[in-house]
Amino acid sequence: MTLPTSHKFDQIYRSLLVADVRQHLASFFPSHGFPEEEDLAYVLSVATRLALSGGGDTVENAHAGRRAYEVAIRCLNFANGSTPAVRAVCDLVLSRIGNFPARQLLRGQTERSSAVNDPFLGLEMLVREYENKLHGTGADTVLTDFQVRLIHALEANRSVSVSAPTSAGKSFTLEIELLRRLKDEQSYVAAFLVPTRALIRQVTFDLVGMLRDNDLNSVPVLSAPTVPENIADTHKLIYILTPERLATLLASDDSRLTIDAIMVDEAHEIGESNRGQTLERVLAAMLIRFPKARLFFSSPLRSNPELLLRLFGREEHGEHFIEHLSPVTQNIINIRKVSHKVKTASMELAIENEVMPLGTVELPFAFRGSYMGKFAFHFTNPTDTSIIYCNEPSAADKVALEIAEEVQNEIDDTDLSDLASFLRQEVHSQYRLASLVRKGVAFHYGNIPQIIRGRLEELLRDRKLRFVCCTSTLLQGMNLPAKNIFVEDPKKGRGAPMKKGDFWNLVGRAGRLSKEFHGNVFCIYGKKWDRDVTSDRLAVIESAFEVALKERTAELLQVVKEPPQSAESRELSWAEQTYARIYSDFVSSGKRLADTLDRKTKSEFAEIDSFSEKFKKTLPDTIFLNNFYVHPSRLESVASFLRGTPDLRSWLPVYPSAEGSYQRLVAIFELIEQLLVRSQTQAFRYHAYLANQWMRGNSLRELVANKIARSGAEGVDEINATIRELFRDLEEELRYKYVKYARLYCDVLHAVLSERGLVKEAEALLPIYLFLEYGAANQTLINLMAIGLSRTSALLFKSFLTLRDDLSASDCQGHVNRVNVERSNLPALCKAEINRLRRTRL
Repeated sequence: MTLPTSHKFDQIYRSLLVADVRQHLASFFPSHGFPEEEDLAYVLSVATRLALSGGGDTVENAHAGRRAYEVAIRCLNFANGSTPAVRAVCDLVLSRIGNFPARQLLRGQTERSSAVNDPFLGLEMLVREYENKLHGTGADTVLTDFQVRLIHALEANRSVSVSAPTSAGKSFTLEIELLRRLKDEQSYVAAFLVPTRALIRQVTFDLVGMLRDNDLNSVPVLSAPTVPENIADTHKLIYILTPERLATLLASDDSRLTIDAIMVDEAHEIGESNRGQTLERVLAAMLIRFPKARLFFSSPLRSNPELLLRLFGREEHGEHFIEHLSPVTQNIINIRKVSHKVKTASMELAIENEVMPLGTVELPFAFRGSYMGKFAFHFTNPTDTSIIYCNEPSAADKVALEIAEEVQNEIDDTDLSDLASFLRQEVHSQYRLASLVRKGVAFHYGNIPQIIRGRLEELLRDRKLRFVCCTSTLLQGMNLPAKNIFVEDPKKGRGAPMKKGDFWNLVGRAGRLSKEFHGNVFCIYGKKWDRDVTSDRLAVIESAFEVALKERTAELLQVVKEPPQSAESRELSWAEQTYARIYSDFVSSGKRLADTLDRKTKSEFAEIDSFSEKFKKTLPDTIFLNNFYVHPSRLESVASFLRGTPDLRSWLPVYPSAEGSYQRLVAIFELIEQLLVRSQTQAFRYHAYLANQWMRGNSLRELVANKIARSGAEGVDEINATIRELFRDLEEELRYKYVKYARLYCDVLHAVLSERGLVKEAEALLPIYLFLEYGAANQTLINLMAIGLSRTSALLFKSFLTLRDDLSASDCQGHVNRVNVERSNLPALCKAEINRLRRTRL
């Protein structure tokens, strides 16, 4: 049972947190009172007892553990907090709550001894440390209690679903489990599933480094949906895939493919409309093909992780639990306007369910107009890093520029200079990010090319960038922590209101495990927020597919009967995707909705079942199974068009370097426009041109120059807006929209070719959807990217070594392992990527 606290403790505890925050903001609160030494001694005494029941297994225990942790880390900053005696008590508290990363941080802050004098307490701490020590990996790492519990669950169960605060170390623990299996099993193929392409680079680097450090250099790590040619020799493999790439992999009929385990990071995304439905459907398809595969789900703090086990029939042989205690805490600081005083703000600290006033402060700027950049600059200490959350890429660019205007001097740092040079050379001489990073400022969002985005993340973690202005990509598992986060009326995606769970996922990025005891989240209330997202930390996981079935039945039924004009309908694409799954289940297994759901929806679902029964399909069942996004009638419309063409060979995709490739691509994209997208514009012509250049392997610099020339952009502002537009075209149009429709087109064309007896042509059909996603049309470049190189590095690396076009992934890895890049003229960013992907130690 949790130890109750007294009114006296509560008062001192709150005043301690307020005093600590005021001290952190000393430039705005120059005179502030310090807690009395006897009060600190009292709360430390209570904290040692609270820590005895301060686990994260229940809300109550987590409450006790959080208070014990806060007292320990805050007392260090006052009065005699730096003395060995006080540090020894704090060390004891952190040991008792199992927060050994924080204890290591505490011990690293001073050379003076802070050992507990009592031999029994010393023995207790030694035992707790031994229990949490990571054994069998060669690493001298002591885990948190949560990480130990998760490892035990992973060892004992076929499936595990865990929910824990951001920065609790979930991904690191899953990597430990992966390492253990690779060492113990004779054959083991695992898929690490990430929500977006933006995360692939980070996970690849982490896993390659882990394998290299543990002498598992022969285990391939691939992010391409292909089966490597040497799988029969290694019997071990790690895939790092998005749900869309996993779907492509599963559509392969390669008999060598096997999956023993799948690890789903950010699994709560299963509730996110279209992408959530894709995730659920591809996992269901994976389990049909590999029913014995183990499933591991990791979600930020959510109240019902068991839902994920239920969705896939793993309740009986699975374990789920919630970790409520975060190893790093956050100060939630509200900043509000003061009437009739444009340079004054009132500040308050949110503590549990209360708000404690910090006081009013005089600002060195006006709290009106554009102020987010000014808040970030003036409230960030010189040694701190800060993330400014922005709702749109254009806003991120703008705020970053505002911050840079406040910074007086450029930073003399080789890494920042190298990045700036790369941006001017490989993007454009007037690309604004180049001048920003020289001042320690950057913007970051999902559409920025991988090599740039990844380098920004690394520089922020190394504290060489002080300010990064981010969009909602940060919410999708991006490991981008900082000391401070600044946010105002946050949105997610295209202006959609942010959910409470997303807000707390964002908040959890403030403060870095093993680097800081806590972070700061500045909530700016310069205007009214659309909704209150600062309460109710424990959000609920939902299935987007189940929500569509049970809560939006009438809309779904209407779309089943009459699909919207465009498959890209922002309002109704969820319904098309829902019916795509319903129909694929019907044709593959005869599953009827009316037999499985409750009476409230029985009549509507009987109508949907009736439509499925009467629908006249002419295509093979596999076409409906492998295409997740559109109403089956759209697939049939593409088939009907192709059947009506006299010369099917004229509709075969060709290599982008072949004569007439652009005209062929225009015809295919026009077909996609007329039958699927139906935007009633001629944008497909530009997208076909861009796609042709992209698949040919044109450099980023060439693509930018072409875009600027076509648009006639002049001046720095217009040029940078055009570059941002190009990045959006590449990521959202080519690499997402046209990838999924090109896949659909190729599947239907393959079926129609086979109908006409053109089997040879069907089997030789080019996978232009892969060419579109990777921005390359030869095996070597795709495999260089599959092992972890960015597109820019792959292009430059292939050119530097004059590699053939048909190298396998293992051949590409061999070149990466052997080449001496220091003798090359490759950009420093590319050299760094290559060195990180080496499978042998330098």
